[in-house]
Amino acid sequence: TPIKSSAASDVYKRQEYASPCNLLGDIACDNGEYGLAIDWYLKAIHRGYDACWKKLGNIYQTGKDIHRVLETTYQEYEKAAKQDDRVGQYYTGLCCMYGVGTPCDTTASSYWLRLAASQGWEPASRVLA
Repeated sequence: TPIKSSAASDVYKRQEYASPCNLLGDIACDNGEYGLAIDWYLKAIHRGYDACWKKLGNIYQTGKDIHRVLETTYQEYEKAAKQDDRVGQYYTGLCCMYGVGTPCDTTASSYWLRLAASQGWEPASRVLA
């Protein structure tokens, strides 16, 4: 069935490509290609597949040689968050929640997620529920 709405089509395309990105991330991780795995997981996250946050956190926590990449990712999200970008606040909150590029910090996570939710970002509201 064709999707007529361009907004609905965009959502479908994002979800359609998130699962393969996640799978490719898993394959790269299994092969020890952690930098490549991070790239694929970030692509999946940007397409709405938030389960990859935990996978990024696991890579970070196991001490694979990718700390700098994840720290840079966190710093970029934090920059956006500090500029009142609700999506940046959401991702900064998730980074803090799962320890991606920064130590786990439930207080900071709650702070950023609440800010994003207060600006109407529904995914943040779902995480807080």
